[in-house]
Amino acid sequence: MKPSADRNNKRLIAGAVLAVLVLSSAYCFAHIEEWRVKGRFKALAEWVDKEPGEQPMESLLKAAAARKIFADPCEFELESYKVSAKVSLQEIIGYAAKGRELFSELTLKFYDVTVVFPEKGDAEVTATARLTGKKAGGEAINETHEIECSLSKTGDGWRFTKIKAVEVLKK
Repeated sequence: MKPSADRNNKRLIAGAVLAVLVLSSAYCFAHIEEWRVKGRFKALAEWVDKEPGEQPMESLLKAAAARKIFADPCEFELESYKVSAKVSLQEIIGYAAKGRELFSELTLKFYDVTVVFPEKGDAEVTATARLTGKKAGGEAINETHEIECSLSKTGDGWRFTKIKAVEVLKK
């Protein structure tokens, strides 16, 4: 083999290795961001969850944690309740604190979470959300909604900018 052919083969191999590294890095980066966005759904579920016997101060502290989850403002659309509004963080905290008083127990779980990144720093997510619990008077609740969410990446991580419950699913 001629020295120039040997040099060309080495360049070809180095180029192929570099291409594989670049592609695998991009693939890993995309999965890391997807994992981070899905982590926001875990944080949202923990924020909503209320255990029996939760003290009022615990509820207030949990409500205030909205700052780590939602953008200011955040848009909410609940088709089945005919609600559509842009809500400030302060309003979210107030509504959450008052809403928590209505329940003795509350659990939110997400299923089939699908993340798409239409642009850098933006995520569009579809999921199934199931809300279960008991009202303070003892009445059980069990609702399942198909949801569409928008999130934006800030310096502090991903924040919900829009949550839309598109339909109530029946068992």
